[in-house]
Amino acid sequence: MEVGDTVQILVAMVAIAIVGFFLAQLMREVERIWQSEKRTVVFVTNNIEEASYLADRIILLTNCPTLIEKEYIVDMPRPRSYVNESFLKLRKQITDDMEKSF
Repeated sequence: MEVGDTVQILVAMVAIAIVGFFLAQLMREVERIWQSEKRTVVFVTNNIEEASYLADRIILLTNCPTLIEKEYIVDMPRPRSYVNESFLKLRKQITDDMEKSF
């Protein structure tokens, strides 16, 4: 994946059908672009693990009407691990908040 010099923000929306190896490869590529080119990446996903792995900030939105329910600051070193205690704690917190909101 190449990004031109004039692009300052990269927006990515991932279909639910992209799973397994392809999703992991896409996540690594997005992280590589972010680290090497220092671009702003807006990643729209319904997957808590994706968000926790890639994001510095996670915005939880409500259903209709769409409003900001909560913001999470992800303060974990990179590369991130899916089994790290902080990662698991954040995932549980977001999951619990989603269950309360919907």
